[in-house]
Parts: sequence; C-alpha cells; structure tokens
Amino acid sequence: MCTLSWFSTPTGYELFFNRDEQRSRTDALAPQLFQENNVYYIMPIDPVGEGSWISLNNHGISLCLLNYYQGEIAPNNALSRGLLVKELASCDGVNSIQKILSNMDLSRFASFTLLIFHSDDSIKHKSVQGFRWDGKRFTSIAPSSPMISSSVDADNVIKHRLSVYKQLTDSGVNRQTLNQFHQHHHSKLGHRSPCMHRQDAQTVSFTHIIVDNKKNTLRYLPSSPCQTKKYLAYDVPSHSYDNTHSYS
Repeated sequence: MCTLSWFSTPTGYELFFNRDEQRSRTDALAPQLFQENNVYYIMPIDPVGEGSWISLNNHGISLCLLNYYQGEIAPNNALSRGLLVKELASCDGVNSIQKILSNMDLSRFASFTLLIFHSDDSIKHKSVQGFRWDGKRFTSIAPSSPMISSSVDADNVIKHRLSVYKQLTDSGVNRQTLNQFHQHHHSKLGHRSPCMHRQDAQTVSFTHIIVDNKKNTLRYLPSSPCQTKKYLAYDVPSHSYDNTHSYS
C-alpha cells in the first residue's frame, strides 16, 4: 500500500513516496546512515522486517519498493521484501544492482515492484528503471508516474489516485504539484486518497528525495503528510560525504 511519483530534472530527479501501513504495525525508525563498500547510503528502517522500502546513496541512486498484490501468494516463511533494498542500497551503479538481482533467489520473497532512480548520463533518457517479481517471473517494466499499490479495493484506489494526479498536475508536474498530490486527502474517500486513511491502516510516512549534480537530499516525514510539514532532512553530497540534519 504505497504511492510513488517523480519527475526528471536537467541535473537529476525528484521523487515522492507515501508509505501506507497497518496502524498496528510498529513505527519505522528514522532514516539512518550506513557505509558499505565505500558507499554511504541513508534509509529508514522497518524494525519488523529489518529492511526498508526506500534508500538514497551518495552516487545519486535511489531505490523504491512497492508490494505487488496482484502477484502469486507469498511463500511460507517468506523473507521481508525490505531486505532487498538493504542488500542493494550500497550499489554504485545500475549494472551492479541488475547483476545482484539476476543472481538472487527471488522465490523467497512475496511479489514486489522495484524502481531504481539514478542520474547516470550514460543511460540515455532512463532516469528510472523498473523490475517486477510476480512470484513466478522476474521482468523489466516501463514505469510511469505515479506508481500505486493497494491491498484493498485496488482497482478503485488506482483509478481515484490517477484522477487526482491528473487534476493536480494539469498545470505541470513539479515539486509543488506533487507535494499537493501526496498530501491530498478526501474526507469521504480516505481509503482511496493518496494520503490514505482507513480504520485499520493509513499513510504512515512521506519521503521526498532530491538528486542533482551538487548534493543528494532525503526529506522525511514520520507521519501522514496531510497532518504535518515538519521534515527530518539529510544531505548527501554527490562525491565526498558530509551529512547534516535539519528540520524545516
């Protein structure tokens, strides 16, 4: 249950991610800094699965994971899909990610969609690449913004959110319109809204990632974006690492 949108810029990209979860699920830990193979990366941690749904590293690579509820039933004792992000977050290039994925036994995981965002000029016109595991097959997909995942009333949820997206971005896809999209909450159709609210579940966090040729920034809201604008922000310069924390 998530909503992801993005746009490319002349120097990189920006992405926006609403994470929807059961109200009973343990709160995620705030984004943390990790270092592996001379790569610094930041990601929030799901204490239940010990992985994550989103990450950003100092090579300007972001990973976003969405559950794919239309796939096969999850295997018994399935591993947390968030471990995939944890495994791939330190990769310094798209080729490295693809190589690791091709050698992994994905049958241990429930179905998922994985998007890779990057600012590699050598991969022309492809600032985002997508892959899907449906429980039987691992395939490349051609992702388009927004990407929507829902375990309840999926067809109507997707239809409604796409309608809201089209309406709000009619004047252009930019930071302002996508922030409005992810904050959008319908008082009578809360479970279908991008900022989702149901009796048993809701949007529990919002992440905004900005990558350009100077620095990479992850801004994180540990709550529904319709309720607060207090961000925890992390800056990761593109080459040498210098992390800062600020609220705005």
